[in-house]
Amino acid sequence: MSKIFLLTRPQHDHRVSYLYSWSEEILNFARNKNISFTDFKRNEANKTNVESYLKKKNPEMIIFNGHGTDTAILGHKDEPLIELDKNDNLLKDKIIYALACYSANNLGSNIIEKGGKCFLGYSKPFAWVHSSDRTCNPATDRISFPFKEISNAIPLALLSGHTTNESNEKAKRIGEKLIEKYSVSTDDETKKDIRFWLFWDINCQEILGDKDAAF
Repeated sequence: MSKIFLLTRPQHDHRVSYLYSWSEEILNFARNKNISFTDFKRNEANKTNVESYLKKKNPEMIIFNGHGTDTAILGHKDEPLIELDKNDNLLKDKIIYALACYSANNLGSNIIEKGGKCFLGYSKPFAWVHSSDRTCNPATDRISFPFKEISNAIPLALLSGHTTNESNEKAKRIGEKLIEKYSVSTDDETKKDIRFWLFWDINCQEILGDKDAAF
């Protein structure tokens, strides 16, 4: 039986529109590797669809993109998809990567306590630098590309067969190399901002549960 993963990517504001765009690289990689997936995009990223899919299809891995809190991962128009002590038991035996702020705190811990295999996510806001004139077209915003690279590193590594810990460490190494790259010019304010937020993001990146799990 072939493996399958679920990806959610709402697109209702400029912040999640970046995640929506960045996820195309993940989906294209999966297509090229003939890896099966379901992509709940825009208004499809809702609680009804996610709960039904998790119960019927039982995917091995879920990649969530969207806003988040200590107790919830959000979807289209910030509708809660997964909530603490409400439906987080649906993630039992699964690898989860949540590009959703704060979700690695109470929610991530609770998912692991309820049998989730591994939770990779962020304990604080995942932040990035972007161009003010490119917010309507994230795919062309080169200033944001370093953050696309570190955020996509984990799912791309998992889809390549790496363990959760290897994937987590790979993303951190990429972040460290990017910080070095943007340290060449110390007077450029944009590069300073990129360095700061890259450092921030890799330091709030968390892994909970089975570090030897693999997709």
